[in-house]
Amino acid sequence: MHLRGALEELLPNRQFPSPSGEHLKEFLAWDDWKVLGFLSNGHGGEHATRLACRDHYRLAYGSPEISSEADLCLVENIKKELGDLVVAEEESAKSWYKTGRPDIPVVSDVDPGTVLPLSKYSHVVLNMKANNQILLYVRPELAEKANDIVRGVLEHERNQQGTFGFASGTS
Repeated sequence: MHLRGALEELLPNRQFPSPSGEHLKEFLAWDDWKVLGFLSNGHGGEHATRLACRDHYRLAYGSPEISSEADLCLVENIKKELGDLVVAEEESAKSWYKTGRPDIPVVSDVDPGTVLPLSKYSHVVLNMKANNQILLYVRPELAEKANDIVRGVLEHERNQQGTFGFASGTS
């Protein structure tokens, strides 16, 4: 997030020049050395300063990579309680294997005339789910306060939900 934020400050119109045609040389000029030069000279705003000083935002809470509706509701509750402490919210949504159309066709070893989608042969592929993780970040100086708030929300959730479906150990 900090590199993206710094580059948005540095790049003309907040994006790289087109990597083709008359803009190709301009695009190629944006190499590591040019960016590092800008960063070392104090350009790039708050995000560049955080990169240079290794003072990055701290993760206050992150949902599981494959979040259920309950996980996403918990994120919303935590975000509400953290309020203005949240300075960045990052979403990770990615599918490692897309079983949509077209799926990878696989020819049967037994009957070469039979062609079925890979997901019909592989339960692992069939059950792969897309990531839908949400990460909440806070400024480093507020990380401890945020941790206390998150712990409080999680404790409240545990009390509301009982034991999250597990035996409490008492009879």
